[in-house]
Amino acid sequence: MKWLQESAVILAMVVAFLFSASTAYYDGFLSVFDLDAAVLERSFHLVIYRGWVIAFMPLIIVLACVIAAGLGFAFIIRPTSAWLAERYGATITTWLRARSGLRKYAGSLEETDFTWLEHVLLAVLLLLALLMALVYFEGQGKARAEELRVELLSDPTNGLRITVEGQILQLITCGSRMCAGLARSTSAPAQPHIVYFDVANRFDQTLRSAPASTTMNDS
Repeated sequence: MKWLQESAVILAMVVAFLFSASTAYYDGFLSVFDLDAAVLERSFHLVIYRGWVIAFMPLIIVLACVIAAGLGFAFIIRPTSAWLAERYGATITTWLRARSGLRKYAGSLEETDFTWLEHVLLAVLLLLALLMALVYFEGQGKARAEELRVELLSDPTNGLRITVEGQILQLITCGSRMCAGLARSTSAPAQPHIVYFDVANRFDQTLRSAPASTTMNDS
């Protein structure tokens, strides 16, 4: 039963990481267009799937880093902690015992191997790696959105063009229920604006390679 509990903990950590990675990427993407994440909310399974797609290669890199960190702990941190215990353990114990208020903390430091230091360093390294990964994924989302933004703004015919209630939009992204598109008014074509619309409604999708529009129902 213990291995089942450990497997459940590992699975929960993986799901949490994929969810965080997908959310960071998506938030970075939306920030470039100043889109509302609450309006373009995604389903949980889509978030996890996109997180796996986004994080697959970085996970391989992280795995390699974990292996390198394990080797570092085995051949650097552990010998160092043993050396600290042998070199300074007795000195610290003597110093603590010499002060009446700190005697209870003295214990037997000369015999400890400072394994707590290994645990603290490991936790700090994992936390820093997670934060750096989230920053990386957010940057990737911003970079992808910036590429799409330049493409859509450079030419009104670029990207996926759709017609919603008679208005031609350049599709930016979709959530579970709502989509966002770039619209240009006839009075001010140089000043495009964002339009949100329900994905349950029928709309015309125009591909650049197709001479005519085809009607589709995206639900």
